[in-house]
Amino acid sequence: MGNPTNSETTYRSKTFNIIKWSLVGLIVLNMLSSIWVGIYVINNIQEIKEESDGRRTDPNSSKFQNIKKSPEIWKQIIIAVLVTNYLMCGLSIFGVSKESFCISFGFGIIELIYSIFAFGNNYTRGCTSSYLIPFFTGITAFVFGRRIRVEINDYHNF
Repeated sequence: MGNPTNSETTYRSKTFNIIKWSLVGLIVLNMLSSIWVGIYVINNIQEIKEESDGRRTDPNSSKFQNIKKSPEIWKQIIIAVLVTNYLMCGLSIFGVSKESFCISFGFGIIELIYSIFAFGNNYTRGCTSSYLIPFFTGITAFVFGRRIRVEINDYHNF
């Protein structure tokens, strides 16, 4: 059974609507947080590069070259992950508006993986919004997906 059309959404409970709009709010907050985390990472990596310039290491050594390249590589990886997260947030807003169970659960899984990545990453430590907002967004997406199943099954069982 597919999702009902927009004219058939009168069976949605207040709890369902609260969870739905809370999820939309968290997704928008997550998108804004991705921009903030990107700025934080760029500043953090710039500080690390300046700190490594102040070390007394031979600039011609391979160890010095690796110290210089590592933050740039991580910066590119983190920015790519943040852009992917931003695009997934846009897709999930579409999924929430269509009340899609699959998109909600898939987005929840992706957000939890992203929050674990951000929590374990050295370059995003100190920025709690890098992992807390995606974590709560992922949990809310799971709750919303569950409410979709409950509301649709309750409606169709009458």
